[in-house]
Amino acid sequence: MTVPEWYISSKFAEELANKICIKVIRSIQKIETYSYESLENIWDDICVQVQFEEFYSWNLYDDFVFDMISPCVEELKKYEKQCLWLETDGGIEWCDNDEEKIYGEIPHFISEIIQYIKSDWQRLFDFIPRIKNEDKFGSLIDRLEEGVIYLQPYESSEFVEDFKKLFYGVPFIIDFDWGSWDKGRKMVDKDFNFDSIDVFTKLKLISALLRNDRFCSGMLIQAFEDGIILKILVSLERDIKL
Repeated sequence: MTVPEWYISSKFAEELANKICIKVIRSIQKIETYSYESLENIWDDICVQVQFEEFYSWNLYDDFVFDMISPCVEELKKYEKQCLWLETDGGIEWCDNDEEKIYGEIPHFISEIIQYIKSDWQRLFDFIPRIKNEDKFGSLIDRLEEGVIYLQPYESSEFVEDFKKLFYGVPFIIDFDWGSWDKGRKMVDKDFNFDSIDVFTKLKLISALLRNDRFCSGMLIQAFEDGIILKILVSLERDIKL
């Protein structure tokens, strides 16, 4: 597979995996749990066990999540399954084996695809320790020329640019009318409890911050400095990581 072909296939697979992951989480959130009176659904129970400790029900839940993802993968078209499988360790190894590529079509092993989907978010969560150790997220451009109007007077750090590339690239970005999302404006606060909103809304918040930064330079830098992006990511990790 050539570099352009791999790039297109990889981006397509990542978008598919992201959609399946959100779909499964939403489905699990509709199922009640009887483990604790304070928990509303099975997903809450899973998140509690991830955050604190695994209980007797953990293996059951792990199998349950696998079974929830499985039909989502099974209903995909053949070429979609193949694109997803090519992103797994088995798929990458297959691509490196020229002899296998000559004598057969692209395979797609469902179990390997499911494991790939479950781990697709890790690159986003890898930013959490990096944010904690980052000293500076951006600054005003040095030597602003007198009489020149700068639409983007703030310059993001390389770290913030890496984050933007990942969020747009996977993509995690949510396409919606963020400009009229009044409810979201109230959530962009370092004291807001991000655990009180679902995965989709958290992705919408980060998406809105990224979009808004294009029109209001420095907003994203401020969100990093105030710890808002970090808190959203930490909350997302509790929701997603299995």
